[in-house]
Amino acid sequence: MQFKTIINKTFSRYFVDNINKVTMFILLLSVACVPIIIGAGLLLKSLPLFEGERDIFDILFSSSWQPSEHIFGFLSFIVSSLYITGLSILIAAPVCLLISLHLLFYANDWFISIFQPFIDILAGLPSIIYGVWGILVIVPIVSDFLAPLCNVSSSGFSMLSAAIVLSIMIIPFILNILIEILQTVPKELIEAGLFAWFRPVGK
Repeated sequence: MQFKTIINKTFSRYFVDNINKVTMFILLLSVACVPIIIGAGLLLKSLPLFEGERDIFDILFSSSWQPSEHIFGFLSFIVSSLYITGLSILIAAPVCLLISLHLLFYANDWFISIFQPFIDILAGLPSIIYGVWGILVIVPIVSDFLAPLCNVSSSGFSMLSAAIVLSIMIIPFILNILIEILQTVPKELIEAGLFAWFRPVGK
């Protein structure tokens, strides 16, 4: 009787393990199929771009945008995206570098314990929140203050506004990367810096 009970438990455990393996495999396969489905959907929806005798080079390197005539030029969008990305990095990189140096070598433990959750919250905010905040705050600042300061008339909906919003969005990611990089600096180099010019206050 005891032997039969052991057999039943073993079979039950084996059956449950197989069910779990199949379930996890199906979930893994479904997750892996999501990028393929997204790519297929984008490809099907983008087929009208290639109607006529236009090729991929005409689409990528043309700035003409006439949807009614099925003429789509992505050059202006590509250039503006690169411009905004580069400008946002120029804004965020120095700020993140100074903040990471302060957190690692100057800040007190209580300040780090308060500041770190704040950075994690910024990293977890949806992009729509940044977009709404940019429209309500950054766009009026650019329109009412920065544009008149430069003797320029602007509605505020500009590349500068987009770059400022994007720079704030990427600050948590750049900051975490810089902190991890600076933490790998050998102690000997830090001690050598103490004799030169780098002298953390209160350490």
